Amino acid sequence: MSDKGTDPKIRKRRLIVRCAALALYIGLIVLAFMGGKGHTLLVDNKDAEDGSYKAFPDGLSVSVDGREPIAFEFGVDRDMVKLIGQSHTLKIEGLPDGKTVVRQIRLPVGAEMLLVSVPRLMAGLKPDVEVFVPKIVTTSGQSLESNAFTSPGGTPQNMAPEGVNGVLASPEGEVTAPPAP
Repeated sequence: MSDKGTDPKIRKRRLIVRCAALALYIGLIVLAFMGGKGHTLLVDNKDAEDGSYKAFPDGLSVSVDGREPIAFEFGVDRDMVKLIGQSHTLKIEGLPDGKTVVRQIRLPVGAEMLLVSVPRLMAGLKPDVEVFVPKIVTTSGQSLESNAFTSPGGTPQNMAPEGVNGVLASPEGEVTAPPAP
């Protein structure tokens, strides 16, 4: 299509409409990415390692975005919720003073697995949410990074007998498949 024989005002109007359509298209792509990003949120009720806050006693329950509450009873101190999107609401019930508290959290875009500590959140300490990096602890007490299976040169050695994802390793570092059922 050639715009050579048309009026300059029409050409300018067409250019503006095309730029606006492109901007709208790019905006919709960004909105779909941000709204559809999935996260795994670990809800935690443990004491701080440095003693700055203490876990709540049994009876605490946390509901994320109106879902079924997670009950922290009988020694349960951490649970997992799969979420989509960036902004979420936590409803915390069963606090020692009998109150119900509602808090908003915002999850970062680039992280897959995140941890929110309820005692830390209630104490008002920042950050509300931290990136969670799982550790593989070996039988010798040595911890390996979570990407030991996927990174170049990363080989698991001396893993705990229960293994990771069904893969077992002997104390000598030999990786074996689990026994057939």
